[in-house]
Amino acid sequence: MVIALPNPGRGRRSAEAELKYQRQIEEFCGAILEINSRLDFRVSSRGWCYILEEHGLGKGDFDRAQRVVNDCRKSGLLPLNICADDGGRKAVHLDEASANLNPYSIADEVERELENIETARADAIEAAGWDYSPYGFWHAQDTYVEMLVEKIDLKELFSGICADFCIPIAN
Repeated sequence: MVIALPNPGRGRRSAEAELKYQRQIEEFCGAILEINSRLDFRVSSRGWCYILEEHGLGKGDFDRAQRVVNDCRKSGLLPLNICADDGGRKAVHLDEASANLNPYSIADEVERELENIETARADAIEAAGWDYSPYGFWHAQDTYVEMLVEKIDLKELFSGICADFCIPIAN
C-alpha cells in the first residue's frame, strides 16, 4: 500500500486546493490509524516516518511527514497518544524495581517502612548526621543492569520485558 504525504502546495490555496489538501490529510490519517491498529507498541512521530518509508515515503520527506503527524495530533485528526512520549532519555522502571519483586503485603510494607524510618531517625540522631537513604532493588544485587537503545521506538518496544525484570531502560 502506497501512502501519499499530503502536499499543501506553495502560496495561498484556492478553495478547491484546500479541499483537495484536506482530503489528502484525511486519507493520510486513515492510513496511519490503520497501521497503528496492527502495532502492539507506540512509536515516536519520527518513528512513523520509518514505518511510512515502507509505504513510499522518501528519507527527504521525513521532516515534513513528522510535522504533518504532529499537526494532525494537535488538530485532533489523530489521537494525541498515537505517538510515544519522549521521556527526555530518562530511564524508566527505576521506581518499580523494588515493587515488582516485593513479596510483602501493603500492610507489611508500611510496617517495615515505619520501622526503617524510626531506625534511621534514631541512627541519625545518634550519629549527629542525616545520611539516610532507603535501599532499592539494585542495592542488594551484585551486578547492575540497564538497557540503552538508540530510538524511543525501541524503548517502547522493550519496555514491557524490562519492567518484568526490573531493568531500567533509556534511549
